[in-house]
Amino acid sequence: MNIYKVKIEKAIEQCDIHASVLNSAIDELNSSVDIMNVSDIALIDTWQVLRSLDQIAYRFQRLQDEMGRVLLPSIPYALHENISDDATFVEKLNWLEKNNYLSAAADWIKLRQFRNSLAHEYPGEPQLKLRLLKKLLVHCAEMVAIYTKVKDKYFVSIELVDSTEA
Repeated sequence: MNIYKVKIEKAIEQCDIHASVLNSAIDELNSSVDIMNVSDIALIDTWQVLRSLDQIAYRFQRLQDEMGRVLLPSIPYALHENISDDATFVEKLNWLEKNNYLSAAADWIKLRQFRNSLAHEYPGEPQLKLRLLKKLLVHCAEMVAIYTKVKDKYFVSIELVDSTEA
């Protein structure tokens, strides 16, 4: 069996968990507050909301990490594509874009930059923190959509590769 297929299967299992928990945490948050329409961060400064937001940020980061570390870079190799073993991550992203796994490699890079901004605390800047939280919810939807597209396309592609090898 192709070692990259095994890596991808394990990554998909992990990504499925992260995406599912992420969506559940967003649903839980939405049931308690409509954060997109909040203008004062003090209105969402409750333990329940903070717990949901922490879970959302954590799962967003973990989903992106697993996709970027294992899933995305392994796909070309699992499909036996002619891509150099020492190809950079950006070259692999460009391959994924060219082959319609990603709509735009730049979208992934933008989400990665946003993820890095989540690692910083913003004490004394409540409005900045509120804007980041709202962006987080938007980017979570984007991340799950990217993951779903990549996963679905991979399963179709690998089935074609497997059928030609049989």
